[in-house]
Order: sequence, then C-alpha cells, then structure tokens
Amino acid sequence: MKRILFLWFSALAMMSNAQEFERIFARDDHVDMVLVTKDMFDLITEIDANNREELRDFFGKLEYLAIFNTDRPETAARLLAEGKKHIRARGMRMLTRIKENGKDAEFYYIPAPSKGYARELILMIRYPDGRASLMQVKGNINMRKISLLALQATMLESSLLRRAEAAAP
Repeated sequence: MKRILFLWFSALAMMSNAQEFERIFARDDHVDMVLVTKDMFDLITEIDANNREELRDFFGKLEYLAIFNTDRPETAARLLAEGKKHIRARGMRMLTRIKENGKDAEFYYIPAPSKGYARELILMIRYPDGRASLMQVKGNINMRKISLLALQATMLESSLLRRAEAAAP
C-alpha cells in the first residue's frame, strides 16, 4: 500500500511539474504560448504522415510540449530565471550550449532509464535584442530521432533561404 501511495504521489508531482511554466505565464499578456498535450500527440500519430512510421512512433511517445516566447526584456529575464529554477530543482543535465551572433541557447535533459532516451528536455534561447524563448518537452523522447528531426528542419530552412535569395531581384 505504501508503494502504491508513493507511486501515486510521484505521478502527481510529475504532472504538476509539467504545467509549471504554464501556470506561471498563462495570464501574462507579454508571453506567447503554445501547448500540445498527449491527446494531440495521439491524434498526430493517426495521421498518415506520408507513411513515415518513425514519425508516428516518435510523436506517439511524447506527452507534453510547451513553447513560451516573449519580446519584453523584463519578462524574458523572468522566463529564463524560471527555466533555470526548474532545471536546478529537477537536477537536469546540460546537453549542449550554443552562443552565436549574440544568441545564447542552452539545452538540458533528464535521462530516461533506456540509453539514448530522455524523459524531459528544456531549451532556453536568449536573443541579443532582449527576447527569449523556452521550450519544454516531456515523454519517452528518442534523442537520436529528435536530433535527426532538428537536422532535417535546419536543412529545409537553409534550402528555403537559398531559394528565396536566388529568386530575389
């Protein structure tokens, strides 16, 4: 019985922690927010996705995605401070940090029991003009697949930029 109560309280703590940023910034008019729940990820897995089984498998294991953006420096400082507080409280490990052209991006994670997987990811980006973004992902996250998706998105963006530059007068 004690074990069941422990598991139940642990699950409650994890669920309340998942919406921590949502609770803090939901009523802030200076923060734009996108939230995707497990139900939406389940719907995504039902879509054909051009017969890409790996995408259906990847999205089927996600539980929560939240993205917060602000262009106000005061709110950006608060957003990033809350992110750092969450990272310390959860004992997250740094995955990578990139500083380029005044942008500062930090990526943290909590490893899952299976090698190559994470239970939670946090990405924080500080821009030189005072803007900031924070992204939180929870679930059984395949780090290899998320890296490949990020690489594909970067390559697509680069390709689109080259085409746009070539088409410009």
